[in-house]
Amino acid sequence: MSSQLLNNTFKNIGITARHVLPAEGKGKIINIIKYLHKKNTNIFVTEKVYKILQKIITDKQILNNCTLLTPEKIHTLDLFIFFGGDGTLLNVLHEFAPEIFSIPIFGINGGNLGFFSSVTKENGITALDELFAGKYTKDARIVAKGELINENSSILETFYSVNEITIHHTGIARLRHLTVELSSEYLTTYKSDGLIISTPTGSTAYNLAAGGPIVAPQMNAFVITPLAPAGFSQRPIVLPSSKIFKISVDSSMRISIDGQKYFEIKKNNTLLITESKTPLTFLRLENERYYKNLREKLGWG
Repeated sequence: MSSQLLNNTFKNIGITARHVLPAEGKGKIINIIKYLHKKNTNIFVTEKVYKILQKIITDKQILNNCTLLTPEKIHTLDLFIFFGGDGTLLNVLHEFAPEIFSIPIFGINGGNLGFFSSVTKENGITALDELFAGKYTKDARIVAKGELINENSSILETFYSVNEITIHHTGIARLRHLTVELSSEYLTTYKSDGLIISTPTGSTAYNLAAGGPIVAPQMNAFVITPLAPAGFSQRPIVLPSSKIFKISVDSSMRISIDGQKYFEIKKNNTLLITESKTPLTFLRLENERYYKNLREKLGWG
C-alpha cells in the first residue's frame, strides 16, 4: 500500500448497500446520499438503494440527482462506495464485472465480519471528509480470471473471482480426483472432496476455514487448498499467480465463484485460472492498517 496522498476529484460516484437494512442502516445510507449531494457529485445507485431512496427521501432535488446504475454507466464512475459487509461488495462486483475492477472502491462497514472495509458506519461521514480531502492511499488486490473450456477448446464461461474459486461435488459425497497443471507442468492429482483456489484477499475467507494459510494481500499468489484430502501429504500450497492453472476432474462437479455464481464442470471440461490484467483497487484512509484490522477481525491478542 502506497503512503503517497492522492488528490483526485470524485465527480461521478456509484453506491450500493446491504440487501436488508434496519432503520438505522437506512438512515446512514440516506445521510451518505445527502453528503454526496452537497458535494455536487453525480450519484449512481444500484437498484436496492434506489428503492430505499424512493420510500424515504422527500427532497425531489436529491432524488433527481440519483441515477440508476447500469453496466453501461460503470465506466463513467470515479469512485464506488459500498455500505455493508463483504457479501455486499461481492454481489455488486459480480453484477458489474469486469468493468467495475477499474473503479476505486471505498467501503463503509454496515455488515458484520467484514475484511473489505475497516471504516465503521458510525464514522462513515468523517471518513468521506478525509477521502474528499485526498487523505487516502491505494490498496491494489489481484483478481482471478476463470475460463471453463469444453473438449472442443471452446470457452463455455468466463468469470472473475475476488475471493476464491471452489470446485466441489454436487451429489453423493465421495472422493474425487482433480488434476492440476501449472503452465503445462504437472503439479499433482488431488484425491479430495474438492479444491479451493484462493486469492490473497480470499485467504481469510473459505480458504482459512478449510485450513489454508493467510496470505498478505500485496502478494501476487494463489493458494490451492484441498477439501478433506484423502492423504496427509496433500496440503495447501501457495503458488505464483503468474502461472496458468489448468484443472480437470474425473466426474461432474460444481464450480462456485465467491459464493455468488455457480457452473458445472464436466469430466471432459477444463478450468483455466489466470491473474486478471486489472486488479481491484481499494481506497484506504491514512490510519487504516491491514494487520491491525486482521488482529481485530480474528480476535488475536
